[in-house]
Amino acid sequence: LLGYLMALAFLPGIVAPMFDYIFDYLANETYGSEASLLGFFGVFKGSFNILFLACQVVMVGGVFRRFGLVNVLFSYPIGYLFAFGGLYFGFRMPSAVIGRSALEVIDAAYYKPGSQMLYSIIPVELRGRVSALVQGAVRRLGELAGSGLLVVLKAFVSPLNLNLVGPFFAIIWAFCDYRLKRSYSTILYRSLSEKHVNFAELEGHDL
Repeated sequence: LLGYLMALAFLPGIVAPMFDYIFDYLANETYGSEASLLGFFGVFKGSFNILFLACQVVMVGGVFRRFGLVNVLFSYPIGYLFAFGGLYFGFRMPSAVIGRSALEVIDAAYYKPGSQMLYSIIPVELRGRVSALVQGAVRRLGELAGSGLLVVLKAFVSPLNLNLVGPFFAIIWAFCDYRLKRSYSTILYRSLSEKHVNFAELEGHDL
């Protein structure tokens, strides 16, 4: 399980900077002045908070119960594949806004909570150290690697063609999710037999 947790923390740091760079590039191209740009980001953030709250209240619990924890984790890399594809075939600000909004909702409402639930099947005596390693060092290493890779790619690849590079890493990320799905029942069974699972923490969620 530790290897999967590390991959699920590391790979978003590789993929996200590419999409963020494309989004910021299109925003700068679309809104000429600093005031217009600040106004756009203000409206965007406010709209996202409303959308996130609505999803959290209406949909989150039902989605986890219907699809299960591991299947929900698939939504984030698959969301990036659709977002990159939408931008490649429609390199415009509306496509970027739709993609960014969907990705931020998936991350905040589903991916982060789902990833945290996985820690509940780690032995209690190891949980704190594993969480510190994965959410601290591994996540920051992924962000550092993603930023460094983006610096290199910007010198050789146009913002449009970055939409062809990002999906490569998103597919690797989705494959890690798939491997976790294949192994999850075995991991969960072992944790149940060894009494590592805290059912109070998982109440209301579908494993």
